[in-house]
This record gives sequence, structure tokens and C-alpha cells, in this order.
Amino acid sequence: MIRGETKSGFRFEVSEDLGNDMELLEALAELDGGNAMALLPVCRKVLGEQKAALWEHLRTEDGRVPVDKVTAEIFDIFAAVKDGKKS
Repeated sequence: MIRGETKSGFRFEVSEDLGNDMELLEALAELDGGNAMALLPVCRKVLGEQKAALWEHLRTEDGRVPVDKVTAEIFDIFAAVKDGKKS
């Protein structure tokens, strides 16, 4: 497992094999192609049950979960996986 913390302080744990998932690759390709809705399956694949914790971590005072902040967190997590920060 790879454990880490994003720049905003969200602590996560993901599989070392995260990148070896065709469904995740497909969702990332859709996201890269401009389909913003593909962010949802990316979050589910990357975070699993931790997704709800991320939403709460990012929730604003008015109850929204900003898309740009979710995107930044996902990029931070991918950077940690790329670096191979195992715990």
C-alpha cells in the first residue's frame, strides 16, 4: 500500500497497483479528452471508500465540494503513487 498526505492535509491509502487498472485508464482518457464527468469514476477507482472522507475534507461552509479542489487532490495522490511512497 501507498500512504500519503495531499498538500491540503488529506491522508490517503491506495494500492501500489493503482496504475494497473484498465477501467481507471479509460476514465482518465475520458477526463483528458474533456469529459469532466469522468472525474467521478476516477475518484471512485482511486479512493474507494475514502471518497466520502475526501468530500468532507474539502466541503466548504456552504456545503459544496469544489471540483477544482477534488482535481488537485487527485493529482497529489497520483504524484505520490508515481513517487512510490510506501508505508
